[in-house]
Amino acid sequence: MSASTPKSGLTYPSLADSPNVPASLQTLATDLDGIVIPKYTSSIAQTAANPSPATGDMCYRYDLDCYQQWDGTAWNNITLGAWQPYTPTWSGLSALGASVARGLYAQVGKTCFVTADLEWGTGSTLGTGSINVSLPIQSATVSGDMGWQGTGKFRDASAVWHPLLSDVGSAATFASVMALSSSQSYVAVGSGSGYTWTSATSYMRIQMTYQTV
Repeated sequence: MSASTPKSGLTYPSLADSPNVPASLQTLATDLDGIVIPKYTSSIAQTAANPSPATGDMCYRYDLDCYQQWDGTAWNNITLGAWQPYTPTWSGLSALGASVARGLYAQVGKTCFVTADLEWGTGSTLGTGSINVSLPIQSATVSGDMGWQGTGKFRDASAVWHPLLSDVGSAATFASVMALSSSQSYVAVGSGSGYTWTSATSYMRIQMTYQTV
């Protein structure tokens, strides 16, 4: 009668079993196939090799430079690999003109790390409304005033750096961006903040960490 190892449940033949080396090796290989961490070059290769993953399955993705685990619904990064580029959308501005938006993000499990910037360009107008920047992944749903905050910096026509505050709310697809005004209150980075913007020097960047869906 075959027996199993106590920790991983690997099957091995007992002395009472009839000798059958091929069958024994096949059983061992099948058991190990669920333990050895496979490696894939892309999501396409991952899906082709394991189209119906079981909860708890793990793999390594060369293109992401990280390990992933299947949670029953999706593959989640479980190590911090290479940061991925994304192009954030900045809204609440009267005109973006020739401004350049850049972003990077990395995800580990349900935690997302983001950095996004905006380099002011010719023909841009700041406006007076609240400024928002899109997130690469929607935030998780939380109750009450729970959410996540980030920090940042910007400089205006004076070429002096000033602090920024970013705020991510429940089930959000964007972060709100606020600046510290001359009255020492956080307000939208518009004309009410008391700063003058110019394409020659103006620039803003924020960094955040938040929980994803």
